[in-house]
Amino acid sequence: MKIAQCAFLLLSAALFSTVSKADIKAEFKGVLIDAPPCKINGDTLLDYDFKDVIIQQIKGDFYQKTQSVEVKCSSVSSNNINLTLNGTTMAGKDNILQTNVSGLGVALLNGDDDAEIKIGKTIPLMLGSGGEATFNLKAIVVNPNNTKLTNNSDFSATATLTTSYN
Repeated sequence: MKIAQCAFLLLSAALFSTVSKADIKAEFKGVLIDAPPCKINGDTLLDYDFKDVIIQQIKGDFYQKTQSVEVKCSSVSSNNINLTLNGTTMAGKDNILQTNVSGLGVALLNGDDDAEIKIGKTIPLMLGSGGEATFNLKAIVVNPNNTKLTNNSDFSATATLTTSYN
């Protein structure tokens, strides 16, 4: 009987113990590269001057301007790059830049298909054989919440365009 109890204890210990052990290593590696050496709009300011905007006519796309934005890159490791517009958005409106006038914004759209451009999101661009791409950027003055606007208020908004690898 004692032999049977010892055999049972040894068998139980063998079944429920973790005798084996495995160690593995993980390796993480990559290549450091600079941001794409690109010029946006020839390194000059994109200026959307709406001049005098009549408050009552801020409806739909009455006050709109479209400009071609040229991107030229040299010595890139890929023809697939991203363009990103960063700036301060209006609350709940991820494609509208907030201006310095409360309630007034500038909506940003793709000038080719009127698709909304989400601030802070990437826009994929394919560079041509010369390392160039053109993107049409449409800006529209908007008052999305029908805020009462003040006469003779100068307004402005700013966005920064950057390139990165796709």
